[in-house]
Amino acid sequence: MGGQIKGSDMTDSPQLYQTIPFYIPSLSQSEFLSLPEKRTSLADFLTSGEIVVQLSIKERIMDIVIDTSALLAVIVGEPERERIVKSTSGHTLIGPGSIPWEIGNAFSAMIKQHRLGLAEAQQGLQIFHTIPLRLVKVDLENAISIANQIKLYAYDACFLDCAVRYSAPLMTLDRGLERAARKLGVKLMEA
Repeated sequence: MGGQIKGSDMTDSPQLYQTIPFYIPSLSQSEFLSLPEKRTSLADFLTSGEIVVQLSIKERIMDIVIDTSALLAVIVGEPERERIVKSTSGHTLIGPGSIPWEIGNAFSAMIKQHRLGLAEAQQGLQIFHTIPLRLVKVDLENAISIANQIKLYAYDACFLDCAVRYSAPLMTLDRGLERAARKLGVKLMEA
């Protein structure tokens, strides 16, 4: 039997969940009430031979706001790549809708600096398109307000707006954006 428990903290973002199995005994009410005296551990219960019913509860998968610097580290194989992949695995990556343009701009700059060629940049874009990333709408008025308050560019403020509105930690390799996030009280994830 599968069950579903919905949280009361619904936001405007869709919630994603993982299923976690747990077991309850098939007991009469009086047997159930005396259960603490009958069972001293989960192992004792599971090896008792009683009929069990599997139910499911749902555990929320965390949203993580990921910025362009962290995405590029994954795409081009920077030393932080494995840590980023490991710490974000199983969670939902989100970011402002401007990320594709920022990724394109970064690859364009790398071509101009002769750090890579056109074919390598195009391969990097193909990798980018395979990353499961949910682009979210930005509250531009709030982003501009954040940019003014913290004295940074609106592009960076868009990531902070997402982190604040979705109550999500920020993953970045950009030290300036890290400092701005701390000033705003945004939780940071280590990369």
